[in-house]
Amino acid sequence: MDGQNFLRYTDLPDGEYKAWVRRVCFHDCYFHRDSTYYSDWSEPVTFRVGDPPDDTVAVDNVLATNDITLVPNPATLQVTVTSSVLMATVTLTDLGGREVLCREVNAEQAVLDISTLPKGVYLATIVTSQATTTKRLIVN
Repeated sequence: MDGQNFLRYTDLPDGEYKAWVRRVCFHDCYFHRDSTYYSDWSEPVTFRVGDPPDDTVAVDNVLATNDITLVPNPATLQVTVTSSVLMATVTLTDLGGREVLCREVNAEQAVLDISTLPKGVYLATIVTSQATTTKRLIVN
């Protein structure tokens, strides 16, 4: 973007939205003098307005908040996931819902290499035999 061609919505209610992007190309050459062309529409980009999801979401069973920890948080190179019960898997997804890392654990502790992840907020979904819990992870 050139900083001038953008849309700004300041009063959207909280919720999830989709947006599509289309590029406008202006040609000023001998064959296409003052012609305007439009690119195809992009794939939809999903974004959320308002508060991010709660730190902890449980399915079937609820583990206490302190039963699973992500240390350090925020993190830069690696994060250690510790649970009071045996973990089956740990999955990191970005806020767009794309899975960026998935690891089988079968232990009460796992060290995840996050050094290649872009800075941002991720959701760590930890699956145990008792519950599935999702916690927020900030990568700096």
